[in-house]
Amino acid sequence: MLCPAQTILFLGLRLNSVPFSARLSAERVKAFRACLAQFQRKHLFRTCLRLMGLMASAILVVRLGRLHMREFQRWVAALKLDARRVMVTVKCITALRHWLHPTFLVRGVPMGAVLSRRVVTTDACLTGWGGIYEGRPLRGLWSRDLQRAHINYLELLAVFLTLKRFLPFLRGHHVLVRTDNTTTISYINRQGGLRSLQLHMLAHKLILWSSGRLLSLRATHVPGVLNLGADLLSRGAPLYADWTLHPRIVSQLWVRYGRATVDLFASKENAQCQLFFSMRDINAPLGVDALAHVWPSGLLYAFPPLALIPQTLARVREQRHTLILITPHWPAMYWLAEIYQLLCGQPWQLPLRRDILSQAGGANFHPHPERLALWAWPVSGTT
Repeated sequence: MLCPAQTILFLGLRLNSVPFSARLSAERVKAFRACLAQFQRKHLFRTCLRLMGLMASAILVVRLGRLHMREFQRWVAALKLDARRVMVTVKCITALRHWLHPTFLVRGVPMGAVLSRRVVTTDACLTGWGGIYEGRPLRGLWSRDLQRAHINYLELLAVFLTLKRFLPFLRGHHVLVRTDNTTTISYINRQGGLRSLQLHMLAHKLILWSSGRLLSLRATHVPGVLNLGADLLSRGAPLYADWTLHPRIVSQLWVRYGRATVDLFASKENAQCQLFFSMRDINAPLGVDALAHVWPSGLLYAFPPLALIPQTLARVREQRHTLILITPHWPAMYWLAEIYQLLCGQPWQLPLRRDILSQAGGANFHPHPERLALWAWPVSGTT
């Protein structure tokens, strides 16, 4: 017999539906602390590996768990896989200081998808850096010493400087950083790293700084005003943003919902409106990167890259826009529920045809349009 409950145990996690949070179960906390207690003056190397395994299994429900795991990972890596008994040094105890704190393992983290993020775009070169938030630009020059630094360090530093300067707009919000540097993305999303101590120390400062000011910080690889050459999706594959709908389907959209005046995510080759924001072309009528600009009023059209659907919906809701949105109908995606909340008309399943999506002036067709299951959604932030 099923009984409703506000708190349940699931795979070693205690899930609470009142504050909508998750944390380690009492049993897992007990096992973790028992392993920590084995760290005497000398211990077996396999105890280190067991503790790292316990850390890795807990980082999703321990606030900043991945960040505070890095020091211990470095200490273990320095042992060079020596299976003999090893000495517990001051450096080891220092690396474990957060995990030894009585409340560190039991505080938990909030659950649920993030539906709205403030978006900033950053870029750096060997002479300077730049950042932008909703059309507000920033730029600066590196000192002579920093001009000799590695470009990955400069890219990550550009993120830190941009967040600091835009803090009045970002404080208390979830923030998404958009950059073309994959190392920067990794060191932000993975809360540091092991390859470069210099990058890790900078990422450590950035994550700790943001944890007290922002609700969350994530990074993604998308083009922006200051990094025009960046590809939105993985290199070497056709860009999702370059697919264009068949003209007959677009005509049916205009009949059903009215003719849109602005295409938010387009290129010169696939724009459905005379006015459009481009993903890469600086000469586009309305500029590069719709999410970095204020959107015009009136009926808008958007066939956004998958990674930008949540940010597009957030802008619709927050700034009360009306939009014809083209997305896949994938029930497993959390943003589908947000679409249904914003509906202001009858959605339409686009008719499946071999040439529904094409590139290069119709020369190349999408290989599997049936997997996308595209729908048109009339959405509005005024509903």
